[in-house]
Amino acid sequence: MISFTDMKGKSSNLTKQNFFLKENEKRALVALGYTQIKQANYKSSLVIFECINNLFPNEVEIYKYLAFLYMETGYYEKSIRASQTYMEWAEESSKNTPIMFIKSLSLWELGLRKEASEIMQRYMATKNIL
Repeated sequence: MISFTDMKGKSSNLTKQNFFLKENEKRALVALGYTQIKQANYKSSLVIFECINNLFPNEVEIYKYLAFLYMETGYYEKSIRASQTYMEWAEESSKNTPIMFIKSLSLWELGLRKEASEIMQRYMATKNIL
């Protein structure tokens, strides 16, 4: 549920039941969030993508953005969870994307060096770096 106050001071609550976005409106929010990422406004972008995720929790691609944004804002556990969700739900061809790199960096920041190294090695192997 999202709470807000309108310009007249009236308080309201938005829930999935009384709020609906059209597909083009959802795409516009994703574009806005992506623009914020490109401008390195990670906290603003995180708010946008969390709202999108609350409204569309089964939208796989949103987890990729969330993983990156959580990592950039220091929420490493959340980054790992978002990375894992993306890797579990994404099509097989998408699983060897930079999401592995993001997960590895978050694990490293949490001091989980062995796990981070293993994932990084798998990622690099998929890119023929090793």
